Amino acid sequence: MVKSDHVKVRCQQRGISQDQIDLILSHGQKCRKPGGSLEYRLLKKDKDRLISTLKKQIHMVERSIGKGVLVSDDQGTVITTYHLSK
Repeated sequence: MVKSDHVKVRCQQRGISQDQIDLILSHGQKCRKPGGSLEYRLLKKDKDRLISTLKKQIHMVERSIGKGVLVSDDQGTVITTYHLSK
């Protein structure tokens, strides 16, 4: 996404990072504004939903440690899954 000179100055003045912009654009709600522009905003309910999703992903990462998935090289078919030996 192209950033205007104006937003570069405002982000620096307001302490808003590129990571925050990316997060709001990815997970925020869209609201049409006069003139045809879109406002993206991250509200409390969006925060709660995102945190819940991230907690589930963290739990899944923890449960997946020590597991393996075997995939065929030619077709990308999942052949089997297993526990890795220690």
